[in-house]
Formats: sequence, C-alpha cells, structure tokens
Amino acid sequence: MVVLVFIALSAVGARLASRIKSDMGRRWQESIQGTLRNPGPPTGWIYRLRTSRTYSVAHDRWRLSLAPALWVILLLYFGVTLASHVAFNIIDVAGYICREKGSATGLAKGEKRVVTFNTASICTATGIQLDKRGRYLIVLKSREPQWYDGNIRTSPAGFYSLEARAWWRKVLMVTVLPLRRELIRPWFRVVAHTGGAGGEESFLDPDPKDKSIEEVLKATRDGELFLFVNDAVLAIPGLFDAFYRDNVGSAEVTVTRR
Repeated sequence: MVVLVFIALSAVGARLASRIKSDMGRRWQESIQGTLRNPGPPTGWIYRLRTSRTYSVAHDRWRLSLAPALWVILLLYFGVTLASHVAFNIIDVAGYICREKGSATGLAKGEKRVVTFNTASICTATGIQLDKRGRYLIVLKSREPQWYDGNIRTSPAGFYSLEARAWWRKVLMVTVLPLRRELIRPWFRVVAHTGGAGGEESFLDPDPKDKSIEEVLKATRDGELFLFVNDAVLAIPGLFDAFYRDNVGSAEVTVTRR
C-alpha cells in the first residue's frame, strides 16, 4: 500500500514539474519577444486563503506557539518512554521480572514435558531447567481460536501496529511503541527467556502458513525456561505488567529434549 502511494505521488510530482517547466519556458519566450503581459494578482482560492487574515493569524499561532510546544511534548514523551524501556531492560537483566525459584528440573534426552502458557503473564515460569548447549524442541498450540490484546484479535504469530482495526487503536499502538519489550519484533510474538538474572532470549517465530510454532531452541546457558508475549512494559514497580493485564489467550507448550 505504501509503495503504491509513493508511486502515485511520484507520478503526480513528475507531471506538475513538467507542467511548471513548460509554463516557465513559454513565459520566458514571451518576455524575450516583449509580449509578456502582467496578469495582475492571482484570483484563485488558494491565493485568497493564504492572504486572508484568519489564515495569517492561524499560521503565526501555529509557527510561533503550537508547533514548538508540540515538539517539546513529543521530545519529552519519547525521552521518558525510551528511558523507561532502558530501565526495564536493566531490571529484567537483574532477574526481577523472570524469577528463578530453584525448583526447576531438567529433561533427559527424548523426554518431553507439557506446560501451560498464559499471555497475561509478564513471564511464565515453565519449571523446566535447560542445560547449556542442550537442544529442545518447543511446540506451542493455542488453546483458543483467537488470542486478544485488549480488543485486538491476534494469534501466536502476533501483529503489527497498523493492523489494529480502529483508527484510535492504531494511534495508540504506534504511540506506545517505544515501550514495547522487544522493539524489533511484532506485538504478541512469543519469546523464550532462559534463566533469571542475565537471562538470554530467543524468538519463537511462527510458521507463516498456519501460524503454528515449532522451534528448536539451543540453550546458550543453564537456567529455567520462561515464556512471554511481546507487549508494552513500564519500569514502575507494581506496574511492570500493566499492559499485560488485558491480554487473553493461553497455549499448551510441549518441550522435548533432543
């Protein structure tokens, strides 16, 4: 869609440039021949609008007051949200989000275990201890036909900000983008987190055809396996999972050691 709009605007721009060049060439020839006439002031609606007092007052108000204030608000907002994002990452790496209780147990080769994963959890503990360099097949099957992020219908494949149906929801998703836990992945994409403090993360990307997840994870460290969906977070104690609380959806996760 964006490509089509770009092509259309480029075509219109090229057409206008050609027309302007042709008109200026004709005026140049008339000036050389002494036949160029003074057409007087423009009479079009654009000229009348640009020279009206209402437009002049509104333009000056926007240029001198509203625009600078808006830029200050935007810079402050993105500064605060990015600071929150960095602070949350520090808290997460310190082990205060995905907490290991020391009760996780490992799997023997060929052994499998089934656990329940809830999208409303900021970090679901599986109770499965992963061994460094161990290979684990993770198969995730949704328990519901659809998952929901608030009123946005989604799935284990996740979604992008502009896929929200309501226009205000699109604006909201773009606005809170700096707060998204994993900036380089779509909303609601499933992430595997190994270990508590200093944990490592792996993205469980779905099959593009049926949106199912069947991924082999090679553990890069010893630690318990945690799961979460990619949603917005706040670096405020008690509000870490504020954006997770309206998530709806669960899955049956089967972990098999290879």
